[in-house]
Amino acid sequence: MSRPLKEINWDLVLKKMEAGCSAREIYGSWGDSDTFYRRFKQKFGKRFEDYAANLREVGIGNVRYGQYVKAMQGNNHMLALLGKEWLGQGKEEEIKKSPFEDIIELRHENMMLKAELQEIKGRLDGRE
Repeated sequence: MSRPLKEINWDLVLKKMEAGCSAREIYGSWGDSDTFYRRFKQKFGKRFEDYAANLREVGIGNVRYGQYVKAMQGNNHMLALLGKEWLGQGKEEEIKKSPFEDIIELRHENMMLKAELQEIKGRLDGRE
């Protein structure tokens, strides 16, 4: 006689999948991978990996929507955050560099060293 199957809270499994948890993070505390994958496929008719990608997108969408709702309800912090993230507002402008920035820097350093060398030579010439 086989022992009864361990109870799985499938609602919790789905919520954790929305949050982006891996199968190992989900089954880690109560079972093994073979059992989890087999029972998942029995329950949902799909492999965990196939189902997880869609639920992760749902989770990201829920967070995005939740942030939007908070912002529209007057949460100024969230509104400012979305302005920065979505619209690029308030972010420091990136300093645009020339593709030749490294070469220019080396040439500048070279010029400074030449000038310093000339100055040292001049001092040495003055002592003689």
